[in-house]
Amino acid sequence: MLKRAIVIGASSGIGLEVARLLRQKGWTVGVAARRVERLSEFDYAAQIDVNDGEAGRRLLELVEKVGGMDLYFHASGIGHQNRELQEDIELQTVKTNGLGFTRMVGAAYRYMAEHDGGHIAVISSIAGTKGLGPAPSYSATKAFQNTYIQSLEQLANARRLNIRFTDIRPGFVATDLLGDDPYPMLLDKTAVARDIVSSIEKRRHVRVIDWRWRAVTWLWRRIPRFVWRRLSLTLAVVLSLTAEAKEPAGEPPGALEAEAKDYNITDFGAVSDTTVLSTAAIQQAIDLCAAAGGGRVVVPTGNYKTGSIELRSNVHLYIEQGATLYGSTRLEDYRPMKSDYVSLRTQTTTIQLIYADNVKNVCIDGYGTIDGRGRAFKKLSWNDEGITRPHLLRIIRGENITVRNVTLRNSGCWMQHYLACDRLRIDGIKVHNRNNYNNDALDLDGCHEVIVTNIIADSDDDAITLKSTSPRLCENIRISNCVVSSHCNAVKLGTETNGGFRNISISGIVVKPSSDQNEKFFGQWRGTSAISLEIVDGGTMENVNVSDFTVEGTESPIFIRLGNRGRGYKLREAVKGLSGNGNDDTITELIPIDHVGSINGVHLDNIHIRNAGPVGCSITGLPGHPVENVSLTNISLHHKGGVTRSDLPKIDEALKDEKEKEYPEATMWGNLPAKGFFVRHARNILFRNVEIMTDEPDERPEYVGASPEMSDK
Repeated sequence: MLKRAIVIGASSGIGLEVARLLRQKGWTVGVAARRVERLSEFDYAAQIDVNDGEAGRRLLELVEKVGGMDLYFHASGIGHQNRELQEDIELQTVKTNGLGFTRMVGAAYRYMAEHDGGHIAVISSIAGTKGLGPAPSYSATKAFQNTYIQSLEQLANARRLNIRFTDIRPGFVATDLLGDDPYPMLLDKTAVARDIVSSIEKRRHVRVIDWRWRAVTWLWRRIPRFVWRRLSLTLAVVLSLTAEAKEPAGEPPGALEAEAKDYNITDFGAVSDTTVLSTAAIQQAIDLCAAAGGGRVVVPTGNYKTGSIELRSNVHLYIEQGATLYGSTRLEDYRPMKSDYVSLRTQTTTIQLIYADNVKNVCIDGYGTIDGRGRAFKKLSWNDEGITRPHLLRIIRGENITVRNVTLRNSGCWMQHYLACDRLRIDGIKVHNRNNYNNDALDLDGCHEVIVTNIIADSDDDAITLKSTSPRLCENIRISNCVVSSHCNAVKLGTETNGGFRNISISGIVVKPSSDQNEKFFGQWRGTSAISLEIVDGGTMENVNVSDFTVEGTESPIFIRLGNRGRGYKLREAVKGLSGNGNDDTITELIPIDHVGSINGVHLDNIHIRNAGPVGCSITGLPGHPVENVSLTNISLHHKGGVTRSDLPKIDEALKDEKEKEYPEATMWGNLPAKGFFVRHARNILFRNVEIMTDEPDERPEYVGASPEMSDK
């Protein structure tokens, strides 16, 4: 908890009341003002004039006496009505509320940037909402303060500093600052101080005090400029309140009073202690946030242990920098969940650390970490992912979902599974998932309208994976600007392909070996493939564009496969789990698919591969079911080579088996008969500007076409 506060402008009015309230709540408080005669009740006090060039240094001296600064509260300012626009009043207001404010808030920001963060709260005013004619410089400087705090908040986030900000915007408060000038709807300073302290504790970004002034400022923003300039201040307030009382057309009742709040999990009993389970506290914060119409559930700096939690609509889960949400290592702390959406892995209960089903407007962000500690969950059988090994994050039928900036680590199986979601955005996350089997980094499953950007992922199993475990296709998806490592497939469309893929754009991807080569559960040390595009369960692939890949390693970098595994997604009847013994997918409980799918319309461009394995690349369909209309342009493939003439008979023998029903893998036939591209059962395949190089002499030709359907390259 925060315990050390500095209050600037504490000699009277709001600042003094806030300082007293903080002290009552157990804070160590240092106070400062120009007039020090009223500060004698505090143990730590200093005379600081914000307009003095030495004020910043004196602030740091006060901080040293207090022993640190977790909260900086700025209540220093002046304001007068100045209808005659007297120059000295205007300039003094700008000096104090502009230059003095910037000097002090800047000094606090720099201190916190160097000392692990903190909280900056300032009193600005509702006067910054619009230009108020009776007090021009006061109104203008308060607008400056609003914008300055917003700018610092963005700067702190960009620099990943753990600094929080609260902009307090009271209406007109009955203090000495206002003097005898007439102002409407004056507020009591003690009540305002209580609201301020509550807002600081709840870590609100902006707080307008009170509900009447929230109504007023809401309407002020909507008054056109040509109308505003004709209104007196008093008339503007009266008109606003009248309009609020009548409830503006198009607004639901009470809309003007709605305000998103922060729900800090520690306020509900969560404890920064990984020996204490905080599941109930976190879930209570989520549930109350959702019941209030939405808001932000804050995981503050610290280490918290939880079992399964369920997100609700309109909830923003914010994980602060320096905060880690650890998954429990006890299976009994995970709640089995079952969706009524029918897909391969929703017909039995599953377990996950964070779960949501049929939700809208959910956000997970912040620069903190979610760590599933998945190594604790041993693989007990094939197809046990999500059964005895929890997913870290699973969202089903979500709309308007955002996941950004967080770090995700160590799931029991798949890291994040988005099933049948619409309008999903994933941006700037970091994923490390190398502690168990089935450790994918990202799985998009039957999702529509998706943007994935700027992720860094290192996974044992597939990294960026699109799949369809129901008839719902993945479509209208854009993936770009990512760096990925995988022992298996860096970017994969498959394996589950009951629906398929349409309108997919993937570009700007760097594929590299993991920097940690000490452990492997699946795949190849250098990775199995960079690009795997598969249809094996009756689905459709069309209009897929893959470009601008830079690849280091992988055994068989490009793999395009139309097969007929024919695995269904519906169970014949309700069962407790799925059988099978691995990659042959002998799951007898599923209704099989009775038709072969299709691949038609794939374009690969500007793919540069070096230090690959000797396998080669392949484009293969089945007899009577060719892969169609594939173009590969501007491709450079540099690999180990080394296949001799004596190796060729063995390679040819392996290719006699079409492996129609087998699990699709880029290395499924071993070394291919071409050192570049092996093409079988395909039509209209275009190669243009393709370069094949090997480190060692290789007796194979660059291309081998082994089907009557293949066109000339």
